[in-house]
Amino acid sequence: MLKKNIFYQIAKRFLYFYPFTIAGTVLLICAVILLSDAFINLNPYSFVLAVSAFILLLLTALLSRIQAENCRQLPCEWDSTLPLYAGAEDQRQVVYCEGLRTMPFFRLHFRLKGRFYVAAKESFLYYREFSSSQPEKLEFLLYFPLCGSLQAAGYLLIKDILGLSQARFTKAMPRTIYVRPPLIQWEADTPLLTMDGLEDTIRKKDTSEERYYQREYMAGDKLRDINWKASERFAALITKVSHITQEKTRLLTIFLRNYRTQTRESIESLVHLNVIKGWLLSFVKAVKQAYPDYNFEIITGQDKITIETEEDIERLSISLSTLAYDHSNNHMPVTHPGEVFIFSTPYDVQLPRLVSDLRESQVQIFRTVAGSPAQTSAKHAAAMRFSLLRPLPHVSLPGFWILNREKQLRTVALRRTDSLSVYEKQLSVKLL
Repeated sequence: MLKKNIFYQIAKRFLYFYPFTIAGTVLLICAVILLSDAFINLNPYSFVLAVSAFILLLLTALLSRIQAENCRQLPCEWDSTLPLYAGAEDQRQVVYCEGLRTMPFFRLHFRLKGRFYVAAKESFLYYREFSSSQPEKLEFLLYFPLCGSLQAAGYLLIKDILGLSQARFTKAMPRTIYVRPPLIQWEADTPLLTMDGLEDTIRKKDTSEERYYQREYMAGDKLRDINWKASERFAALITKVSHITQEKTRLLTIFLRNYRTQTRESIESLVHLNVIKGWLLSFVKAVKQAYPDYNFEIITGQDKITIETEEDIERLSISLSTLAYDHSNNHMPVTHPGEVFIFSTPYDVQLPRLVSDLRESQVQIFRTVAGSPAQTSAKHAAAMRFSLLRPLPHVSLPGFWILNREKQLRTVALRRTDSLSVYEKQLSVKLL
């Protein structure tokens, strides 16, 4: 074990200080072959070409390493705080290197490599490299086809413009970046809400004057309830609390049906779950923007999430990025008064039973379908084309799971009722 660790450390240090890129290594091999030909066949042209290649490689490698050593102590930071969304173009990231300068014909490069997990076992081998002629601020764009988590590390290097030599000068900058579900624009004929049936909790004002009592601020109290004058007087945050309030609170119940009986994921299953999570996130964002007083109770196959603030929506987007299918497929009877919103996929075979349980409620279903839209009570059916892999430079290498396809994917039919509204998105999935 000790010998293995020693060899590993030696190999790691060798790769760190190895001065040539793939192109430089190829040129080095060609120079060695030419030099051998020059001595064997006494070919002066081969000798001149070989020596010229050696001089070029040595000069670029030496200058790259000198610049890298000069930049070793400079503060360099990768700003990865901006949120990333699946399918979004031009998502900008920035690497700041204060005071960094490069020689003419040399550039600062940022190398990003790791794995992008779109499910528990399914992932892409992710590798990108970016360069900039302005080394103090290196900006680059990222693209991800699906939501998930990127577990990668970034490296800074100095390279010549011919791409022959390289020199690293910083330690790895590891990151776990959550790629949120895609934001989906709502169609004009897809209403956000039907105002009937919402759960309204209204406590009306008494005929007598409303009375307040005051206490010290506690976690969870609303900022608008703080009595700032009293707080200044007592040097502590004082909250005014009323037994009777005019405020109307509305709670929307949402079911995210991430159910699937098969345990092996396919391209289609991942794409359908990706879209339905993005549809749900876009719905919550749009409703919260239009109706700030609305709260949400989101019920998934594994959890129940309460959304009250914009911060809660931000946490929801992160939790949705890694939410996988629930393969248990256990159906529990559900009853709920008022209006219910359901987000589902073609793999949800128990959806008709849930709709039957909620027959006394106003139900709106948003689901993805395969092929032509199912013959249901769908009020709106939209088509979406989805390409999993992009041309260069957006190439990411998937595993053998990419070969798992589902050609015959059927959507369960729903019985038409007056209290049921169905909105569908037809997905067409292609690799390229």
